Amino acid sequence: MKAYYYLFYKLYKFWEFVSIPRFWSDFKAIVSIVALEVWLLFSIINTYSIVENNKFNIEFSNALILVPFCSIIILNYTVFIHTDKWKEYNAEFDQLSRRKNIIGGIIVWAIILSIIVSVFTSAYLLQKNVLGM
Repeated sequence: MKAYYYLFYKLYKFWEFVSIPRFWSDFKAIVSIVALEVWLLFSIINTYSIVENNKFNIEFSNALILVPFCSIIILNYTVFIHTDKWKEYNAEFDQLSRRKNIIGGIIVWAIILSIIVSVFTSAYLLQKNVLGM
């Protein structure tokens, strides 16, 4: 769970750095996490479809899409919006040494980049499989 808060921390700091003026960085970090989780979900579904050579019905009304999506929303609401525990973790992570924060940042951004590459790669391969290219 601490790693989850660290991901939030890094995204929060990113939005604080790039936003002019600084506002709603916590909301932007939450939306970023939700997007990453949804992309990861789609990447898993795409990969499953490729491996099984089966076109998966990706509609919001499909329970295999709706249940994980709602779970993602509820999880993030519970962890970040319902409580302000993230503020305590942000204060704790601010106290880490510069070296640890740099290493942690590299790991977080590598994970984020991996998820983004994975979703686009799986979508491309799925499209290639479906269209028979």
